[in-house]
Amino acid sequence: MSAPRRERAVVAARRVAREVLSPVCDAVDRDGGPPVDQLDAIAAAGLYGLVGPRAAGGLDADLAETCAVIEALACGCLKTTFIFVQHHGVRPAPWSRRRGHRRPVSAA
Repeated sequence: MSAPRRERAVVAARRVAREVLSPVCDAVDRDGGPPVDQLDAIAAAGLYGLVGPRAAGGLDADLAETCAVIEALACGCLKTTFIFVQHHGVRPAPWSRRRGHRRPVSAA
């Protein structure tokens, strides 16, 4: 991801954390259900494609870029961010493929 594109993703994550996640974080923790509205806000900010390939409309973020976005979101609501992050482990991490690593990161 280019520097300007990375910065836009981090800025978007910080905005979502500040404006959407943080104000309802206590209620999200207390209510126990999945934070659907908060996850929708992350999607609306274009962050669901964070690690997806550019050819499929993703941001093709590397590990450092992914961590920066996750850190920004976690500052708003850890529960929402945890659920968001869980869905990025479904496929091999893009940075593992770039180094010639052919199996999923979670493989033994």
